[in-house]
Amino acid sequence: MATPHERIGLSRSQVDRAGEILRAWTLEGLLAGPAEQDASRIVNAYRSEFKSPLRSVVMGLRSAVRTAGVEVVVAERLKRQPRLVGKLIRFPNIRLTQMQDVAGCRAILPNLAAVDEVRRRIERQKSEIVKVNDYNTTPRSSGYRAVHIVVRRDGALVEIQLRTASQQRWAMLVEDLDATYRFQLKDENGPEEVLEYLRVYALGLSEIDRTGAAEDETRRRMESALFNAQRRLIAGDNL
Repeated sequence: MATPHERIGLSRSQVDRAGEILRAWTLEGLLAGPAEQDASRIVNAYRSEFKSPLRSVVMGLRSAVRTAGVEVVVAERLKRQPRLVGKLIRFPNIRLTQMQDVAGCRAILPNLAAVDEVRRRIERQKSEIVKVNDYNTTPRSSGYRAVHIVVRRDGALVEIQLRTASQQRWAMLVEDLDATYRFQLKDENGPEEVLEYLRVYALGLSEIDRTGAAEDETRRRMESALFNAQRRLIAGDNL
């Protein structure tokens, strides 16, 4: 099965070069010339080749959810060009054709049992499983928890995220804080007091997901961390 870069008649290195041109252009803040305009067309054409594989993966995800018999919210997205370039800037060692989340979809599930059940059903579908990151078993240092499954469908890589409602609430808080204060908390860049609160809050939500309640010590830590984070945000020093 042809890959996205093959379907637009270009080599992997040509697509990666287009990404490099846009990364340099964005960092240097120059006016777009012919090279940048051509690179933009290439990146957009490459991105478009993920639409059909993404639709197929979403259909499979919805089927897995229906078969599991759970209520769920399913969302899908193609990274827009600015987000693709932004990721190239944040991770200078990555190439555009190496990205595993150009296309992605997400299921918000009621509990961890539903996450595990949908994961098992996805693994039995015809899409090739390329990689599984179980952040429920091994959370990121930020506190982030979810299950990420990268599949190959019709030659393209598509990322599936499985989250509980609690995990989605945590992720939305991070996005809201990033948007409001111009942090980069997703990349763990921000005031330490806020980062610590997010870590402890994620732990508390995890305990609720697993047992129905946060432990007393975790609740005390959450209250203290929230107070420190709010004080830091109100002070606004060096934000």
